[in-house]
Amino acid sequence: MSECPWCAQAERRRLQQEQTNTTHNEDSRTFTRLVWAFVLMLLTNVILMTTGKDMPAGRPLAQEDCQAYLTSLSVAEGVDTLVIIICVLATARYLRLPEGAGRSPRAAWLLAVPLLAALLTVNYGYHHVLLWLSGAEPIRDRIAESGHYPLWQLATNCLQPAIVEELFFRGVVFGWLCHAVGPGSAAFATASMFAAAHTGGLASFPVLFLIGAGMAWIRWKTGRLILPMLLHFLHNFIVGLL
Repeated sequence: MSECPWCAQAERRRLQQEQTNTTHNEDSRTFTRLVWAFVLMLLTNVILMTTGKDMPAGRPLAQEDCQAYLTSLSVAEGVDTLVIIICVLATARYLRLPEGAGRSPRAAWLLAVPLLAALLTVNYGYHHVLLWLSGAEPIRDRIAESGHYPLWQLATNCLQPAIVEELFFRGVVFGWLCHAVGPGSAAFATASMFAAAHTGGLASFPVLFLIGAGMAWIRWKTGRLILPMLLHFLHNFIVGLL
């Protein structure tokens, strides 16, 4: 006997509805995990900012003052790392970008150095213009000028966000949004989130947005995270040296 066509059609609709419901539930869980990871990242950054304001003013920082701040920084970075690792493990399937990504890795590597130079130029130029317009004096990095911030620790503190932030913003968040809304909208959204996550100053939002957009472009062109991580590290390290 041949199968009833109406019964077969009803079964196909039922299976399609189940697949739609499963996809919707997975998207909801992924969204919740990413939001919680982002909120916890913001919270640790706010706590770190509050800790930094407790440094004594009016005198050069002693080694104990610097070490206390760097310890707080390491704790905050450790919490961020733990949160992001848990989030990445739970959403690891989105590290794989949709079809179309990774088709121009050679061009991305060739443009990596010019892109880094451009981002550094925009960063310094933008902040110097802000200082000129406001008539304010630049805020000196008291930790860097104290003489108690070893180069190896600067490199370590630059390496952690380069790996962790790229895993989160250009890894799972960018990958998830690429599947949902496409690479252009995903780059815009993740660049905005990246800028908002750096709670040190809203005035820096445009520059941070450009950095996030540049890293997203590199991520899409190469299909991998290694080059965005490398550029992120070099940008932070050069800024820390200067």
